[in-house]
Amino acid sequence: MRSVIRDILEREGYVVLATGDLGTAVDMMNDCAPDLLLTNIDFPTSGHDAAQYLKKRCPKMRVLIVAGLPDDQRIEDRTLGAGFEVFPRPFSVMELNEKIREILGAVSPGSSY
Repeated sequence: MRSVIRDILEREGYVVLATGDLGTAVDMMNDCAPDLLLTNIDFPTSGHDAAQYLKKRCPKMRVLIVAGLPDDQRIEDRTLGAGFEVFPRPFSVMELNEKIREILGAVSPGSSY
């Protein structure tokens, strides 16, 4: 899933840094300040916990958490309280692109996440 989403976003002109572990994500953030963190709720640690940790390192970064059960009240409570958005699976390429453009607003392709 990670490589498919990376390919989709790169075709849209975004710079994408992709990893499957928190340590590598931290290392990547030492080299740049991403505009958006797109993570899965089931990231090897908790996607939510990883997002909270990374958000502390980069407070201006926006966070979008992909979840298979976005209407689960526990997910909503944790993500909304942290200022994160939840994006339901499954989704189409068009829906993903629209959501990212909505979140990034004025940030244009060429930015990193």
